[in-house]
Formats: sequence, C-alpha cells, structure tokens
Amino acid sequence: SAIDIVIQLQRVRDKSRKIVEISEVDGFNENGEIRLVPLFLFQGGEKGSLIRTENKLKNTSKMEMSGLSF
Repeated sequence: SAIDIVIQLQRVRDKSRKIVEISEVDGFNENGEIRLVPLFLFQGGEKGSLIRTENKLKNTSKMEMSGLSF
C-alpha cells in the first residue's frame, strides 16, 4: 500500500537520465501481476518531453489527506 506511483528513468546516449514514464499502481490482474496505468509518457526522441495520457489518477485519497487537491 505504500507505493502508488512508479517513475521510470532511462539512460540516453549522452549518459544523462530521462523520466520516460510515470504510472499509477492499479492493483493486480487475474494472474497476480501488478497492473500499471500510465499517466505520463516520454515522446519525441532525446529532446522530447513527458506527455500526459488520457488516464486520470484514481487513488487521490492520500493526496487529499495531506491537504493537496488534485
């Protein structure tokens, strides 16, 4: 229950690291595998940027309990 968001980093050719995906953990599928819902995806090659997907953050309760609105 502690991990709600996964941020994936990838090393690119210039040896820097880029965030390539931000996903929400959405439970388990029928095979017991963790189900991830992508919220942001990196697009546009090495000079690209994170693009928001159409998926919305589902589990906002922890943010609301800390005083953040989403």
